[in-house]
Amino acid sequence: MQLIILFIITIIAYPNVAYAYLGPGLGGGLFATILGILIAFFIGLFAVIYFPIKKIILKLKNKKKEKIGSEQEKK
Repeated sequence: MQLIILFIITIIAYPNVAYAYLGPGLGGGLFATILGILIAFFIGLFAVIYFPIKKIILKLKNKKKEKIGSEQEKK
C-alpha cells in the first residue's frame, strides 16, 4: 500500500516539461479555425432566425396590399 502511495506522489510531483515550439503558423491556423467556426455558427443561427421572420413579414405585406387593392376596387 505504501509503495502505491509513494508511486502516485512521485507521478504527481514529477515535473512534466514539454520542450516544444509552436510557431506563428500554428497560432495563425488555430485563430483562423476558431474564427471560421464562430462565423459559421452565427451565420447558421442568423439563417434559422431570419428566413421565417422574412416569410412572416412578406405575408403581412401581401395581405396589406390585397386589402388596399380590394378597397380600391370597391370605389
